[in-house]
Amino acid sequence: MLTRRHSLFRISGTNKLVKDPKGKNISWVTVELPSSMNAMSTDQMLLEFVIREIRSYRALIYDEPQHWIRQECISLPVINHPDPHPPAQAVLMTLAKAEDLVECRLKER
Repeated sequence: MLTRRHSLFRISGTNKLVKDPKGKNISWVTVELPSSMNAMSTDQMLLEFVIREIRSYRALIYDEPQHWIRQECISLPVINHPDPHPPAQAVLMTLAKAEDLVECRLKER
């Protein structure tokens, strides 16, 4: 059974659900999925869509994962380290980290 503490991602090889990371240094990059992406969409199609949305700055950053609140989205955890960068640059760095995470997941497929 899927509970709020579990992620929507599975560990490669074991197929077990990953637990959502917690902590005040975690940001969640969320991409809304269009209704045109349905059960027929492959994992690769979804991940490629997420990368395009992040690169187009159509992803939002939250303190909490949105995949428990909204039904049509993917939330990606990004660990933020305190840094001296101005806010705009910190946002770009967070989006870049999320993109890297998705690209790694895509390469695993």
